[in-house]
Amino acid sequence: MANILLTGIATLDIINQVAHYPAENEEIRALHQTCRRGGNAANTADVLNQLGHNASLICTLANDNSGQFIRADLNFNNIMLFAETPPITGATPTSYISLNKANGSRTIVHHRDLDELSFDYFNTIDVNPFDWFHFEGRNIFQTKMMMKKARLYNKPISLEIEKTRTDGDVNSLLPLANVIMFSKPFALSNGFNCATDCLQFFSKQFSDKIFSCTWGDKGVWIINEGNIHHRLRWKNHNQRDN
Repeated sequence: MANILLTGIATLDIINQVAHYPAENEEIRALHQTCRRGGNAANTADVLNQLGHNASLICTLANDNSGQFIRADLNFNNIMLFAETPPITGATPTSYISLNKANGSRTIVHHRDLDELSFDYFNTIDVNPFDWFHFEGRNIFQTKMMMKKARLYNKPISLEIEKTRTDGDVNSLLPLANVIMFSKPFALSNGFNCATDCLQFFSKQFSDKIFSCTWGDKGVWIINEGNIHHRLRWKNHNQRDN
């Protein structure tokens, strides 16, 4: 199996399950509450390890209790961690999630008070042993430098783009990746009403790349060499939403 290096974020997720989404000024009780380690790159690393790969994560972490919780959880799940601890004070990024039991919707309030990962720290890591590099489409200027360095090793690079960013042109990262994963919110924000329209548009610009686009409970679409494939979302009956 592959040794995969993921660059992104790790967060603390506080999940409150509620009977219904509260109206403004309404006070309701949570039916259930859990605290978990979250963050797209961290969660992807967890899934890759479950599939038999060796996943490592580069991210920033604060020296607070939540940061220690994340470190312990990553260690428990056998995810190697390279953590940059910013010299300034900051708190672990935290997502407060309201999970509506009535319809399964998730409403997220995210708080971030921590510097993003720097290229300078990424540059201290020996990346030669890794077979695949994965990046989140965030912190655009720094991420672009990281991806350019990764390309020097002639190994596959994947990129997840969850949303349009305000810190730079996320589309400028596309030429640096081999596999690119879009989300429904990103597609909608760019004027696409379905996954296939999004994939066909970008595939025409970059015909040598593999693109995918998720669309909620409709599943995921993938385009490769002009061929579009679709897979419905699979959910284990014992799986809990996060």
